[in-house]
Amino acid sequence: MTGGAAGIGRATVEHLLSLGAHVLITDRDAGALDRLRAELGKRAGPRVATAVMDVTDTPSVRAATMRCVLAFGGLDLLVSNAGTARQGLVHSEAGVAALEASLDITLMGHERA
Repeated sequence: MTGGAAGIGRATVEHLLSLGAHVLITDRDAGALDRLRAELGKRAGPRVATAVMDVTDTPSVRAATMRCVLAFGGLDLLVSNAGTARQGLVHSEAGVAALEASLDITLMGHERA
């Protein structure tokens, strides 16, 4: 699960765990992952694992994939959820940079994951 530490990603993780799935939760926010792992680990135990991953960074995607393989023996399903919704004016250098960062995560991140 990419972008799994909050919002839609977290809700999807909780649903998958309720169905008995083993889930690797990934996110850029290591602190949020640690808190979520501690909380969900009480209910799901070894069926939940985490990995810090940034979908804009191919080596971190590969490392998270390997973490999944080592933790659970393979990968059966990928929920590519990571994304952002940048707001603001685009007709400035900062606005263009924000748009490009958003596209890298929301569009290209699905390709990398």
